[in-house]
Amino acid sequence: MLSVYQGGVYGGLGDICPSMFCLVPDDTRGVFCVEHRAAPGTSCGPGKWCEAGECVANPKAPWFNMDQCPMGDEVTLVDGRGCPEAVSSQPDLCSLDHVRAACCSSCGLAHTATTAHCPLGDQHRDCRPSLCHTSLPDGTPYARDCCRTCNFDLSRWACADSPLGVDGQPCQAAVRVGQVQGCYNATLAFRCCASCQGHRNPSAQPGCEYGDLLPETCKNHKNARQTCSRQLQWQCCQTCRDNDALLRDVKRGMTSSGTPCAFPPPTPLLPLQLLMWCFLMITTYMVL
Repeated sequence: MLSVYQGGVYGGLGDICPSMFCLVPDDTRGVFCVEHRAAPGTSCGPGKWCEAGECVANPKAPWFNMDQCPMGDEVTLVDGRGCPEAVSSQPDLCSLDHVRAACCSSCGLAHTATTAHCPLGDQHRDCRPSLCHTSLPDGTPYARDCCRTCNFDLSRWACADSPLGVDGQPCQAAVRVGQVQGCYNATLAFRCCASCQGHRNPSAQPGCEYGDLLPETCKNHKNARQTCSRQLQWQCCQTCRDNDALLRDVKRGMTSSGTPCAFPPPTPLLPLQLLMWCFLMITTYMVL
């Protein structure tokens, strides 16, 4: 089976008339390229074909859209599989430019097979149906990047609280001041999207949108003059961040309010203390 190589150093469709490189599978050497001169009448562009090694316009030449993949898929491997197998099992591969170019026919079929709201399929390889009704801490629905698996249409989705609430509780009761950490639960964050949104800090570092995960534990570490451990950073993300800022201020000689630290001046020595200090130094020198 032959396939025209359609990219890279071998040029594009308009260059195939004088020098057309074909991918040839070989049992001993694997897939390699062989140069040919394109046969007369070979399409080289919309309304063009090859004549005497040149790409020329001709009213008899077929007209097609370049996006229609006139030469079909390349005979190449994507993640160890041919284009049809790779794209049918993982349509998200077509979001990669090099895959979409090499597997243009298969990606075109995948595009047609998916719904209008999910033209390229899932954007992650390991989308799980069990996570379709969950949200990330920043409020992004998990299904956004797994639209094919979750049959999700972002244009029809709205961030709202479910009337059923969570575990028999209405969302406003499940998510209230002092208990917003529940929004770190992916299922609760999805079902109570509007309530969690009201408590979310959009300017917080990623993963710390609702403050400390364990506020009671973190109270004991507030204003600590040491760097948090990795586990503590996960449990007390906001407290640890504040502590790090305080440590930086102290190292720069600044208070938490931004004003220079006022260090007390050294206490001057009294005359008697100065005399005793001199006597001690002289005695030490004589002994040495």
